[in-house]
Amino acid sequence: MIVFIRHAETKIDPDVPSYQWTLTETTYQACKDLARELQTLNLKCVVTSKEFKAKETGRVIAEVLNISCEEFKNLHEHERGGVLFMKADIFQKRVQDFFAKPDELIWGQETANQALQRFDQAVKDLVQRYPEPIAIVTHASVLSLFIAHYNTLNAYEFWQTLKMPDKVVTDTNFKLV
Repeated sequence: MIVFIRHAETKIDPDVPSYQWTLTETTYQACKDLARELQTLNLKCVVTSKEFKAKETGRVIAEVLNISCEEFKNLHEHERGGVLFMKADIFQKRVQDFFAKPDELIWGQETANQALQRFDQAVKDLVQRYPEPIAIVTHASVLSLFIAHYNTLNAYEFWQTLKMPDKVVTDTNFKLV
């Protein structure tokens, strides 16, 4: 079993790249609550992306569960470095186009398919490295691409359902359970 976790709510700062955003003060309790929901799954470890918001979400969850938390390469969000902050309506449209046109570079440095390929390989690599069940703390866009790919879902619609934080449980073939 693999538990994918979308990171907790962040402090949005238009002057800082999104990969550097930190968690809100109130979201730490949400991470602890999620960890308590996960206690019955007997997770062996928590693995996170390199982004602070994922690492901090994972750290809090691992602390509550009394298990290790490690960073793993290529679990980060769609590469968006250098992109200026967008108003909510413009961001929504970009995300919708990102999912609808997976081979086009909509914004940032990766197409949706490039982000999916990177993330997919990282998940397969870490599943071989870590004992199951594991938790992987990551980000909404790459998680949505991945889950939609293995479960024949609409990635954009799935993306819209994810909360901060949120969990998505799959079997070892990445099918939703």
